[in-house]
Amino acid sequence: MGKKYEVSFHLSPFYLRGDFDGDHKIDIAVLVKQRSTGKLGIAIIHGLAHKVTILGAGTAIGNGDDDFEWMDNWQIYTKTVGTNAAGAQSLPHLRGHALLVSKSEAASALIYWNGKRYVWLQQGD
Repeated sequence: MGKKYEVSFHLSPFYLRGDFDGDHKIDIAVLVKQRSTGKLGIAIIHGLAHKVTILGAGTAIGNGDDDFEWMDNWQIYTKTVGTNAAGAQSLPHLRGHALLVSKSEAASALIYWNGKRYVWLQQGD
């Protein structure tokens, strides 16, 4: 991992903690930059499996494409918030926490684990 990616301090905080895959273990999401291209993204480190998933930073996902340089805000989106949100009927069942990634006064998206992989759910344009 260290040879291909480095931690990015593009945003504060540069990491978030949550249970992203719903296994009741703490996972860490860290902002990263692909060394070879400078493309920004997120590395999710699953606590129990010690598995790392890269989103952006050269690996495309949804409308976020393969470079999250556009992102100026990110935060944890909890299952409780999702359940209580207006229009929650249209939200998918969240197994764990999701990441809400956004560009101020523009688009946002939820990135969540569907049991097999991380998926992108566009929230606006």
